[in-house]
Parts: sequence; C-alpha cells; structure tokens
Amino acid sequence: MLLAIDTSTRLASVALYAAGVVRGEHTWWADQNHTAELWPQIMGLLAQEGIAPRQLSGIVVAIGPGSFNGLRVGLSAAKGLAWSLGLPLVGICTLEAIAYQHSLLRLPIRPVLPAGRGEVNTALYRYFFRRWRQLEAPRLATLDQLCAETERRTLFCGELEAVQVETLRQRLGRRVVIAPPAAAPRRAAFLAELGAQRLATAAADDPVTLQPIYLRRAV
Repeated sequence: MLLAIDTSTRLASVALYAAGVVRGEHTWWADQNHTAELWPQIMGLLAQEGIAPRQLSGIVVAIGPGSFNGLRVGLSAAKGLAWSLGLPLVGICTLEAIAYQHSLLRLPIRPVLPAGRGEVNTALYRYFFRRWRQLEAPRLATLDQLCAETERRTLFCGELEAVQVETLRQRLGRRVVIAPPAAAPRRAAFLAELGAQRLATAAADDPVTLQPIYLRRAV
C-alpha cells in the first residue's frame, strides 16, 4: 500500500494506492496551513480505509517546484514516515504529476504552476511510442516565451489564472488546448501511480539526499 503526499501549492492531496487500485484520496484547499493540516489528513485517510501505518509499503512525495513552505512540510512528513517505518521513498516532480493526469490525450502536455515575478514553473511531457517521456526539463518561463515556443497543438494544464487562459487562447488559437477547471486540481492518486511505476524498477530515492526542486531561490 503506497501513501502519496502532495503539498506543493495551496492545494494539497494525499492518496492510498495498491495493486493498481486507488483505495482512498483526500484533496483539499490547504492555503498556507500545510503544517497544521497534513498529518490530520494523512491519519484520517488511513483510519477511513482501516489501514495502520505499518501496513504501508512505500511513500511517494511531490518534490516541486512549488511553494517553499508547502514542499518542506510534505517532504519532511514523507521522510519521517520512510525513516520510522523503514519504507522506500520516491520523489516525483510536481509538474510531471500534473501532466500525467492528462497522458491519455497523446498530445504534448505543458503543466504550469505560478512562480511569481511574471513567470511560471513549467516543463513538457508526452506519452508516445508506448512510453511516458519528459521532453523538456522543469524551468522558469514567461507566458510570452511559452507562446512563442508553442508550434504545435499542446495541452496547457495546472494552476492557470483566467487572464493567462485568455492570453493563451488569443495568442495560440487552435494550437492550444486548455484543461477544464475541474481537471486543474492535482490528485495524489496520479502521483502514487507514477511512484508505483518507479518502485517497480527498484528506483527508490535516498531519504538523506532527496531534496525539493526549487527553480527560484527563497529570498
């Protein structure tokens, strides 16, 4: 039974996943309250499904990019559980988890998260030739840059503001597909599925060295 934890932004999510089955999932608006709310959500989900912590087989955690405080809280919880229970730990890029929710569309997928200062966190993914692939590493970019670089029909997803959506539609026309609002929240079940795939190849991370992805330094 895998426990997945995502506290990358003000929207947080935890999920339980085993043998291709989502056993439970809680997704909620944490705002800046990750420290106070994460553990009650984890324990509540375990209790809801009748699962004791010792029954877990691994921990999957979103490692950013995202908010500094949110990522620290999620990664600390994941490391604490992995250390105390002797479980394998897998860190997944938050942008990859966002994109993976839309992988069946078979389009280039550009996840977006706010980064401040007129920029966004982004990367590029696509499922083709029977493999899920990262086409572009996580980076900071402006919306103008992304519009200029988008030459083919691409799905934009993640935490997009209304003004950004309008800009993309005006600038890109038929070259852009916007994920609907109901598909915007990150679901930890997809994070868990990515983690399960990594663990199937024995690709666990070292809890000592696993670090969050910060594309911009804290000031």
